[in-house]
Amino acid sequence: MEPGDSDLVATALREAEEETGVPRAAIEILGILPGTSTVGTRFWLAPLVGLLPPAPELRSPENEVAQTILVPIALFLESGRRRTVDYEIDGEPTPVPFYDVDDTTVVWGATGRILDQLLEVIRRPRADR
Repeated sequence: MEPGDSDLVATALREAEEETGVPRAAIEILGILPGTSTVGTRFWLAPLVGLLPPAPELRSPENEVAQTILVPIALFLESGRRRTVDYEIDGEPTPVPFYDVDDTTVVWGATGRILDQLLEVIRRPRADR
């Protein structure tokens, strides 16, 4: 959060605009997922789920984001996209989710864990959401 942010939603929308170029007013907030932390830096993440406009133009500043990709959520629901790799974290082997987008693009780490949470919600029967 920055001093001008009124709450976590305002923070998330500001960060999304800064890192993708998608105007905050164009994003419809659908909900919030349970928080998680990054392993290496121990940053706390509060993932918000939002609906983007169709085919948004992404403009990511190089000093903010290494790479931005648009992936339909349905791709992650396909069988065989998810795999796990054991990493040693704090001296313990820990399964880390990896999602293969294509032959060269993989979503993993904190983003993979957040994606796991989102897909779990999507797969739940509507009455349980």
